[in-house]
Formats: sequence, C-alpha cells, structure tokens
Amino acid sequence: MLMKNNVNRNGIDWESFIAILIDGKVVPVIGNDLIQVKDEDGKLVPLCSYFAREVTRRLKIPYLGQSLGELALDHPKENIMMTTEAIFHKMDEDRFNFDPLVKLAEITDFRFFVSTTLDGLLVKALCKARSLKKNQVEVINYSLRYLAKPPKEEEEEPQVTVFNLFGSFEEGNILKPAFNEEEMLEHIFTLSRNDESHPLANYFITCLVDKLLLFIGCDFPDWFMRFIIRIVTNERYKDRGLGDYIVWSEINKFPKLNTFLGQFNKNIFKTEKCHEGNLKIFIDELYDKWTDVLKEQPIKYKETVFLSYNNPDQKWARILKNQLRAKGVRNVWFDIDDLDIGRHQENIENEIRKCDIFIPLISNNSLTNTRSYTRTVEWKCIEGRLSADKYYRQSTFKLVPIIIDETERSDERIPGFMREFAIWNLQQGQESIFEVITGALTPI
Repeated sequence: MLMKNNVNRNGIDWESFIAILIDGKVVPVIGNDLIQVKDEDGKLVPLCSYFAREVTRRLKIPYLGQSLGELALDHPKENIMMTTEAIFHKMDEDRFNFDPLVKLAEITDFRFFVSTTLDGLLVKALCKARSLKKNQVEVINYSLRYLAKPPKEEEEEPQVTVFNLFGSFEEGNILKPAFNEEEMLEHIFTLSRNDESHPLANYFITCLVDKLLLFIGCDFPDWFMRFIIRIVTNERYKDRGLGDYIVWSEINKFPKLNTFLGQFNKNIFKTEKCHEGNLKIFIDELYDKWTDVLKEQPIKYKETVFLSYNNPDQKWARILKNQLRAKGVRNVWFDIDDLDIGRHQENIENEIRKCDIFIPLISNNSLTNTRSYTRTVEWKCIEGRLSADKYYRQSTFKLVPIIIDETERSDERIPGFMREFAIWNLQQGQESIFEVITGALTPI
C-alpha cells in the first residue's frame, strides 16, 4: 500500500499535478531503482547491485555490499568501469525488468527526461512504449568536456528528449561517464557555473525553468540528494514555489533528509514494502490518474474511430487510443474497454459497420496469424463494407492502415484492399497520422 508522507502537510493534489503534467511542465528525474535484472538464480535484483557483485567476482575483489561508485574509488576506476560495460553489453535483453520504466514512458506528456543512470535503458523503454525509432529520441550525454553543439531548433523537433546527466556507457558514446561520486559531484557542479563555454549546461538549466521535477528511484546519499535537487532546480530551497515530488523508499534511512525536504514543499512517497513495490505502485497510480483525466477532457470531434489490432499488439492500440483521446477524439472503440461480455462478435461487427474511421494496426503479428479474430472477422467485415461503398459509389468511412513495427509497406501479406489506401508508419511520423485522422473528423 502506498503511504504518503505529507511533509508539506498538504498531501498530493492529483488534479493539479496531472494538469501540470499534461501541460508538459513535469520532468521525471530517473534513478537506478527503476531497473532490475534476473540473476543466475532467476531472482530479480537491482541492476546496480548485480553489477557490483559481478564486477567483484570477475576481478576477485571481496564483495562487502559496495556500490559501483565505491568500488571505483577503492580500486582502479578504469578496470571497474570497463568490466561493468563488458557485463552490460553481453547481457540478454530479456534478463532486464524495466516494466515500470516502460509504463512511465507510456505517459506521452512527459517530453523531457533526466536520467541519472548510465545504462541507456530509458531510451529503449521510450522506443518500446511509444513505438519510436531510436533516432526519434534526442539523447544528450552530458560530460565535463563539451564536444558537440547544443540542440538547435529545427522544423521538426524530436518527440522526446533524454538528458543523461552523468553520461552513458552506451556503445558509440565517446565521452566517458561520471562513474563515482566525485565525478558525479563535478558534473553537477558544472551545471551551476553558468559557463558559456559549455552550452549544454545552459541548455539543461533552461529546459527546467518553471518545471516541476519528479525524482523517482534516485538512490543517492543524503548530502548528494540535497545538492542535486538544489543544482538541478537552479533555485534556493526557500525560494522555490514548485512542490517537487520524490519517490524514494530509502528515505527512512535518512530521517534528517526527510525533515529537511519537508521544510521546503517537497512531497515524498514511500512504502513499508521493498523498494521495487514502491516504485511500481506509484507509477501505476500516476498512469491511472493520467488516463482518467484524458477521458474527461473536452470532446472536440463527434465521430467514432475503430482500432483493430492483433492481441500481441494491444499495447500499441492502447497508446494510440490515449493519444487520440488527448487530442479530443473521445469515441475511440477499443474492445478491451468497450466490449459487452457475451456479445463479442455482434458488438464488434456493429461497431465496424457504423465507425467513421477504421484503423487496422499492421504488424508481423497481424500478418502472420491469418486465422486470428482480427483477420477472419474484423478485416473481413471492413472489406465487405468497403465493397458495398464501391458498389453504391459512396464513401461512408475512412480507412487509415498503420504499420506499428518494421513491416514494409510493400509486404505482400498486407491485404490488397488495404494497399489501395495510403499506409502510414507509426515510427515515421505520428503527428502526420493524427493530422490525417483528425482532418477526416468534424469538429464540434
């Protein structure tokens, strides 16, 4: 059960918080606790703890519960860092459990993320949650040395930005990350200097102006947590009017920090359970509150949109539904939410016959499983309606096929009647797709 420690004695005002979030004014600051990995026994453990144990095993160093940063201070840093990187790059992706991070990434009103981890998994989570290609996520690896120009305003901005505050050991990154607390401290310190020779520092501070910060899963020591909040917000604690949020189970280990933050309008969430439960519960509640508000937003269009998807692609259908609802399209038919149990096929066929826009989600899943309900009922039904429109020389609906994976538009498995229409690719331009959909609807 999620416990609120009302350090500001106000409790959380979800309505105001979600309104600020939808306005793009909340920036998540992501920490190590959001990532877990299966160890050799199949047990989920924090990724950083797993790295520390594996590094000490491989380098034959006694493991006494040290963090990677502590190991890098007590032993040659290059050996610790290179061994960690080697372990990370050889790990199979299915060993990682970053479901809470993926769910957080599904909240599309988060447009700018700050990551304090070095693993680069936030980018993978965003690509997975939002059906993006990696080049659609702007990744900024901060470093003490400035080698690249700061991001420039372009005609088409990236859909989301990830600012790796301490750098990253992803392949292809030539800048060394901050690997121990001394280097991390120096990274944070450079942000405060307002140094024109390091435009990325100025860019970072500018992006956070008037933003509410959501620190989630950051496992820093007491002194460092105070320092990082002060520098990242770029304001004195006593002068900051925004009530930032901190989701951190370890706060009970630092009662003085708890008291200190409570004096300055900080909201702290914790549980009596283990840390992974804490984060999952908070993210689930945040996601549910966000989707509830989307449902209540003003309706801008009156027509009905039908989303047709193969069961393994349900996540992409839900993302599209949330995004369409956020744009004012309230009548988005999605069978998981809208079915009257016991009248499955009848309800679906009725909705297909009367929908104004039919969106089949095309993927390898939907094209491979030719005997699925999607193929044998939904697509057959809409093909029949299209044939009737041609016979009577009328147009009663719009067909908008959307590819959601790496399937090519020229794939011969795509039904011929769909290839008569423009086939869109979700990974190549979501805004263009939404313009086509909303352009076919009638504003209220």
